[in-house]
Amino acid sequence: MRATLALVSVVLTTLVAAPAAVATPSLLTDTIGPFGQPYGIAVSPDGSSVRVLEDNDGAVEYVDPVTNAISGAQVGVGIRPFFGAFDALGAAFFATNSADGTVSVIVDRAVVSTLTVGNKPYLIKPVAGGAKLVTLNQGAAGPPGVSLIDTVTRTVDRTVNTGAAGNQVTSLAVHPAGTTAWVTSIADLYLKKVTLATGAVTAITPSLVGGQVPRAVFASPSGATLALITWGTNELILLDGSTGTIAHRISLGTLRAWAVAFSPDGATAYALVDDTGGINPQVRAYTVATGALSRSFPLSTDDTLPGGGDPAEWFTTTPDGVNLVVATIDASGDTAVNLIDTRSGRRDAVALPSFIGRFEYLALNPAGTRIYVSNGRSTGLLAALAAVSTPSAPTAVAARAGNGSALVSWTAPSDDGGAIVTRYTATAAPGGQTCAWTTGDLACTLTGLTNGTGYNVSVTATTVAGTSVASSAVAVTPADAPGRPTAVTAVAGLLRAVASWKAPTSTGGGITGYTATASPGGATCTSTGALTCTITGLLNTTAYTITVVARSAGGTGTASSASTAVRPYKLLAMRKPSASATRIRSSVPATGPSTITQLTTSASGATICRATAAPKAKGTSILTCTVNKATRTALKKKAATVTVVTTLRTKQGASFGATHRVTLPKSG
Repeated sequence: MRATLALVSVVLTTLVAAPAAVATPSLLTDTIGPFGQPYGIAVSPDGSSVRVLEDNDGAVEYVDPVTNAISGAQVGVGIRPFFGAFDALGAAFFATNSADGTVSVIVDRAVVSTLTVGNKPYLIKPVAGGAKLVTLNQGAAGPPGVSLIDTVTRTVDRTVNTGAAGNQVTSLAVHPAGTTAWVTSIADLYLKKVTLATGAVTAITPSLVGGQVPRAVFASPSGATLALITWGTNELILLDGSTGTIAHRISLGTLRAWAVAFSPDGATAYALVDDTGGINPQVRAYTVATGALSRSFPLSTDDTLPGGGDPAEWFTTTPDGVNLVVATIDASGDTAVNLIDTRSGRRDAVALPSFIGRFEYLALNPAGTRIYVSNGRSTGLLAALAAVSTPSAPTAVAARAGNGSALVSWTAPSDDGGAIVTRYTATAAPGGQTCAWTTGDLACTLTGLTNGTGYNVSVTATTVAGTSVASSAVAVTPADAPGRPTAVTAVAGLLRAVASWKAPTSTGGGITGYTATASPGGATCTSTGALTCTITGLLNTTAYTITVVARSAGGTGTASSASTAVRPYKLLAMRKPSASATRIRSSVPATGPSTITQLTTSASGATICRATAAPKAKGTSILTCTVNKATRTALKKKAATVTVVTTLRTKQGASFGATHRVTLPKSG
């Protein structure tokens, strides 16, 4: 029954690459019984006990959810028990006795007290985590309304009348915190709010037009939104749960709504509808924020909706919001239970042939893994179905070695069995080390592994239905991080620096790359194997040192010692030097006080001549250097091409440079 669902707190998790799978309901049995006209069904908060209310026998039956059989003797209560609910601990059970105006309290298979409530109590729903219960007193020989029961003291806090005697109320919605209840009356045409703490009753009926009847009201899981169904002029009206003001009036035309179920986050209202002729049943999804129709989920055109009992008991969602559960009567006249996956829209159904076309109520266990259905006959039956199945194994498992660890990743199962995967577990063999995922990217890190040891890693997926078989295993061998590179040097360049180094003696199972880092600033360059790389984007106003780290499957090693400092330079705007067999002459522009150095080298790298200047102000400095004797001697035989490198350092510390290739003419 729907009341049991309020005991469940569900946290939705956003999955990466979630499969569009669906649970096909599996009929466990449809022959539990017989019962004396079974109506309401209640499941304990831990799912370990199922109770069935018997109208004819005036009793409560116990069903074992493991054996799917009646367990022990029935417990007699009052006259015409319809619905029941557990307290928060599942220790006490409260059954409404419609003809008596009472609620029987059962503990350890005995009625320990009988509480007097309003006239003709029907539905009973838990709120405030099961600490309170609210009954819907339909009213027949007395006034309709609600009663608030304290499950801790097992007493009635108050009974509130909402209308005149005989004008029955037809539906009940309650705020999960137990602050508020809402009721509708077809006879008196109202929607009323009951403040449970004070007993105050407020009419919040929207304007009704054209013979419009407020048939039923439903509250979102947080109580923030109400959904009011009207007939006559068929509408779905969404209201603010706090103020009762109308947010959206949604015209349904020839469609009539029977019941509404909300997604766990309250963002979507699912309306169970059919044509007024009883054909074309479907579920329509409306976005609560806008009132817009977002999707339709058709049922079989040969099916009809049950038509009797409380429509709220024909239709619900699983606690995780993945599946819609709908009872119908199929083309052969048998009761059918439909599951619709809200992600893919796929529908699967299973018939209950032993029910012979009679349906009364359905209920889910708190986990949403079992569905129970009653058929309301004098020798009635109860059916049990599995709502979800265990997921298939995760796929595409990969493992990347670390230092005593492994980073494991995977993709979601192709079939999640119709439930959200709430946990993945990666396991290493040998050793049995595990890591678990509960949110974020589909990955986790195994730790406590031994470097140099080969492991096989597999992954399982877990939902409310259970844990999958293990995935195919992948091999991984953890390793130490590599040692420190040595002999790091740096050579300044044009707004860059070229770093070089020697490989570490300890490779951590095989070096996969290096990273060189300039300080200050943190600019980097990388290499996959070469012992050099160039860091770009540096400033000509800063001196940099460079450190290098090595990487391997075992991780990143310790940084090397820093290189000596180098200062990158910016391009110096100067003309090419002039040259003769005896000297090289340059004109170097300076913007202010600075130091100029000019070095000329041969093709072999030998120094040919050096010149310096130290201008005190802005202007052009003339640098002349005399070619050394050895070069002058060589020029008697043939000309030579030399390299002239000019550097300028300003007083503020900025560096500029220029490189020219100059030919010295033959002198002999």
